[in-house]
Amino acid sequence: DQEDFSGCIAAADACLQLESNNFNALILRARSFVKLDRWSEAVADYSRGLAAPDEPFPLPDLYLERARAQAALMRWEDAVRGLDVGMARLGCTPALALLAIEYERKRGAFAAALTRLERARNFFDAAGYAQMKAAIQKEMQNP
Repeated sequence: DQEDFSGCIAAADACLQLESNNFNALILRARSFVKLDRWSEAVADYSRGLAAPDEPFPLPDLYLERARAQAALMRWEDAVRGLDVGMARLGCTPALALLAIEYERKRGAFAAALTRLERARNFFDAAGYAQMKAAIQKEMQNP
């Protein structure tokens, strides 16, 4: 319920008054902003959290969550760039790679999507790879 998420934001704000780059408070607030469809604020807090000095080794989830918030703002390029940062830091995980392919397709960058698909080929069985490649090639012909 909205009130619960507003309360989480208020609690995170209080914590951030004491420690402005507290990783846990930033991520709690970012996730609360997402629940309230406050996408720009969520992106800002995810970005600060991922850069926070007390950030533990990040999970792919944080990069995925930030990218989804950027996508809600139709900021496909920023979302892809952020996923690339996550892959540079964590390695190419299936979740990060597949979402990057999806967002390349959404922004009409079909050649980039195919390049990413080729790099992520080991995440697919032969049929799944061929099916996705065919779908992207079809989109290239009929944007």
